Amino acid sequence: MSKKNSRTKNTFINTGAGFLTRISNMIARFMLQTTLIKVLGIQYTGVSGLFTSVLTILSLAELGIGNAITFELYKPLEEKNYKRIGALMNFYKYAYTFIAFFILTIGVGLIPFLNIFVKDVPDIKESIVLIYIMFILKNAVTYLLVYKSTLLIANQKNYIVLKIQAIMCLLRTVLECGVVLITKNYFTYLIIEIIANVAQNIIISRRVDIEYPEIKKYKNLKLDKKEQRNMFRSIKGLAMYRASFALGNGVDNIIISSVVGTGIVGLVSNYNLIVKEIDQIIKQFYNAVIPSVGNLSVTESKEKQHQVFLRLVFIDFWISCFCAVSYFILIQPFITLWLGEKYLYPLALPAVLAFDFYLASMLSPISSFRNANGIFVKGQYRPLIMTIINVFLSILLGIKIGAVGVFLATIISRLVTQWYDPYLLYKLVFKRSSKMFFLKYYFYMLLTILCALIVINIAAIVQINNALGEIVFRSLLCITIPNVIVIALFHKTDEFTYCTKQISNIISKIKMQISG
Repeated sequence: MSKKNSRTKNTFINTGAGFLTRISNMIARFMLQTTLIKVLGIQYTGVSGLFTSVLTILSLAELGIGNAITFELYKPLEEKNYKRIGALMNFYKYAYTFIAFFILTIGVGLIPFLNIFVKDVPDIKESIVLIYIMFILKNAVTYLLVYKSTLLIANQKNYIVLKIQAIMCLLRTVLECGVVLITKNYFTYLIIEIIANVAQNIIISRRVDIEYPEIKKYKNLKLDKKEQRNMFRSIKGLAMYRASFALGNGVDNIIISSVVGTGIVGLVSNYNLIVKEIDQIIKQFYNAVIPSVGNLSVTESKEKQHQVFLRLVFIDFWISCFCAVSYFILIQPFITLWLGEKYLYPLALPAVLAFDFYLASMLSPISSFRNANGIFVKGQYRPLIMTIINVFLSILLGIKIGAVGVFLATIISRLVTQWYDPYLLYKLVFKRSSKMFFLKYYFYMLLTILCALIVINIAAIVQINNALGEIVFRSLLCITIPNVIVIALFHKTDEFTYCTKQISNIISKIKMQISG
């Protein structure tokens, strides 16, 4: 099998496994969220959202080490240089052990300052401090033994990791829902979370040992000083991107809790849960693509890389446009059907969340190529500038507008700074002008907004008083209008031809699997 076919096959398998895993995880998350809200109350959802955000910021300690190690593993895996692989994994092991203890230490150190984050303490029977400590433990143990999964991911075998995660997620969710229904106790739920995280990492670790027995003999090998310096240099550049991601995902709930109130975090978390699950489903595609792009960067020309990049950007636009429009149009009737009208928030919230989702999603192919080509140092201050703008505007607009203002600040900070990443990619990797890319990029954005406006206006004309009926009608609008517009405008382009060809190949493979 050629390298191209091997990359395509691995991407196909990893993408399929990723989608199935995320869909099963999404269903599990809805089951758990529904159980927690119905049995324990919305206040627990607010506390969970807040503490998850605090610990997301603490995950800054990871500093992008995983991405740096993954990049370094591409070449030795291609060459079957197990000595080099062993040294890298040993470095990774000690780094993540340090991170786990760092999170525990700093997390405990923040306990005296919880009153700053928790405004209008929720009416819950358990101790807020003890719940927070449990969240710290849950977060810290995720770094124990998880480093080995990077080896499977870099070698385009992420489907193995995803299968284990899907099975564990299903078992954990069933157990957690059952325990909450029986005991009506939040602590028991958190204890199961911690135990399940440890068990999952142990299972993945054992699987890696079976897949790569050659590495065992080099488990104590260390990188030399020069290699460690080069590694830390890459990590330093990635740290800025990691900081942007962690703060962007963590600061919003913290500011909402501090400025508006912890109870509002619970309502917003229901909207965030859905948009983040959609985002994670799409990210599975790019998690599957990154190792193939890393292999592509080593074996193919700049011209070929650029062609693949434009195709991925178009696929990402098509998916992101459809998902953003669908989220914006369907979320209100879905929340009504799922939890009831009392859990609704004004339409401005899903509007800003949908647009922010679109902007973040459109950065995925750019990030994939940047990481795969090892661009970790150049442009490292862009995310820092974005973070500063985001935090400042979030506080300002949060006080003025409320929760909607916090997410609007995130959108503004993205629009002001995110252009720099594709500019850098074109300059350093593709060695050509980025002008045509930006024309496409902003045209895609305007087209997505246009699709949303068309669909929401048609939906407003046809009034349906039944939530389920409204969801069905709006779903049909979302399926037809954005897709018809995209097909009409782009059916003659290379990107569209490639996309439809890949869809046809996938359908053919599925038919062969069924008939076989």
